[in-house]
Amino acid sequence: MQTLIENDERAMYNRPMLDIINDIKRMVDMRDVCARYGIQVDRAGFARCLWHDERTPSMKVYHDGCYCFGCHVQKDVIDVVQQVYGISFREACLRISDDFGLGINFGEKLTDEEWMAFKNAIQKRLDDEKKLDLEHRRLQDAYSSALGRWLDLDKIKDERAPSDPFDPLDDAYVVACAELPAAEYALDVAKEDLRQFEARRYKKEA
Repeated sequence: MQTLIENDERAMYNRPMLDIINDIKRMVDMRDVCARYGIQVDRAGFARCLWHDERTPSMKVYHDGCYCFGCHVQKDVIDVVQQVYGISFREACLRISDDFGLGINFGEKLTDEEWMAFKNAIQKRLDDEKKLDLEHRRLQDAYSSALGRWLDLDKIKDERAPSDPFDPLDDAYVVACAELPAAEYALDVAKEDLRQFEARRYKKEA
């Protein structure tokens, strides 16, 4: 991840920096940022990536950020505004505050030691959030995949079931019946893994 704040920009908010950053990301929806700053998002929620050249949109826009399936970058609203306008982290925060009426103000100067402490804390928090987001989406994808597999097999079982007990069994029906228990178990595991992760994460954030 690129350095978020340049070393010569030693300004802070009147409130703790981490609180302000969290407020920006909580109050401003990524989809609203895209609409405000001219980033076209298609019906499937994809836009052209801002970090690499592409013809077909591969950057998925979520309410709290975006992820590119092409170059695998994951960004938040502040990152996007920085990239669109080629501005610093501080300037991006101020622009978002002004454009969305958040009323955020910068105040006193920091000492070198205070600056480095804030900067390191910010970077660690964002890195931790990125890891959690990636794990969350991995578990969501695993659950979606397991659900899709179970639905496909269940559909085959229903559609290929013999209409008469004496009819010969369709091969696809036999395979579906044989694989459904394992698919159902995999779905249960994926669902429980996702549930436990969300319970831990959102309980921690509450």
